[in-house]
Amino acid sequence: MAQAINFVAVLAVLVFVTAFQESCLQANKIPAASMIPTLKVGDYIFVGKASLSLRAPFSGTELWRLRDPQRGEVVTFHPPDEDRVMYVKRVVGLPGDRIRLRSVPLCDLAADLAANSQPAPAAQLRLTRDGHTAGEAVELPGLCGSAARIAPYDAPTVAVLEYRDQDQGPWLNFGPRPLSLAAARELLSDAGSVGALQPEQRPNVGGYDLPTPILVQETAGQRDYVTVEKSRDSSDFALCPTMQTSGCVLPETGYYLLGDNRDDSKDSRYLGVIDRSRMIGVPLRIYMSLAAYDEICEEFARMSENMEGSADGEEGGGAAAAFDLPGFPPADQQAYCVDDQGSSSRFRRMHVRWERLWQGF
Repeated sequence: MAQAINFVAVLAVLVFVTAFQESCLQANKIPAASMIPTLKVGDYIFVGKASLSLRAPFSGTELWRLRDPQRGEVVTFHPPDEDRVMYVKRVVGLPGDRIRLRSVPLCDLAADLAANSQPAPAAQLRLTRDGHTAGEAVELPGLCGSAARIAPYDAPTVAVLEYRDQDQGPWLNFGPRPLSLAAARELLSDAGSVGALQPEQRPNVGGYDLPTPILVQETAGQRDYVTVEKSRDSSDFALCPTMQTSGCVLPETGYYLLGDNRDDSKDSRYLGVIDRSRMIGVPLRIYMSLAAYDEICEEFARMSENMEGSADGEEGGGAAAAFDLPGFPPADQQAYCVDDQGSSSRFRRMHVRWERLWQGF
């Protein structure tokens, strides 16, 4: 009898915990780079599943809609026709908005925005981490301005999202203003993505002719956030033929979502408009953040293998072509990516990003 009672008690606890996770609060790991630098690979987040709607446990049926997502808010959602997959992106277009998405060369950004749209009221007086305001021309030595361009740096294009609120009034933007290359290196060195590194941080070997990642700070509502731009050719899949000119009007329940890592994100440019019914919740806090450098390690091991297979390759040569990362020095790259590739090596190279713990959105 006692065993039966204990079994029922344990079962009841498991059901309660599962129901709570399904309908109220869920813990998720960030496995991909699409929201860098807001969310980095290895971040663990709490998602408030009752922030937008109350849903029935297990079935996920929406019982009561509490509120709708706000412009600039980070949300989780099921992409179209994929109920078992959950994405996390930022809301940039609301139902009824007319939106357009244009690719603007970084060095022409200030002049282009001045001619084509104006900062939304909330973005007009906000300063960047470097102390610049929206619309201010920023000189980026080696990329834009009076300094000569320095190889291998190359300025990317910026994906500029502009909107007319409820298809009325002037074209507004989120006040995009570039940050310095030093800020990009500081924020992206531990992001866990090879493509997010500055050129001087990559090994001086073949196969790394990548564009320079630039950080662009924007303001939507009362939210300041930073996006990553690195592509020289920001092609996109348009919602309508006039997406880059007169824009498209979003449907009554449709939202336009973008990843903060603009050139490494599967978002509304590919998925299309996301219906309100697909929205699951809102990320609340980062409760743990672990930098394991998995992608870095894979690339370092590949380069080391190629060097050893070459005519003049020498053992340990991979360390000479290491990535320049403050938290993952060349000796550790050699030790944990090449010399020891066992299951424990990942744990030993891992470190906690303490400054990210309990950050909100």
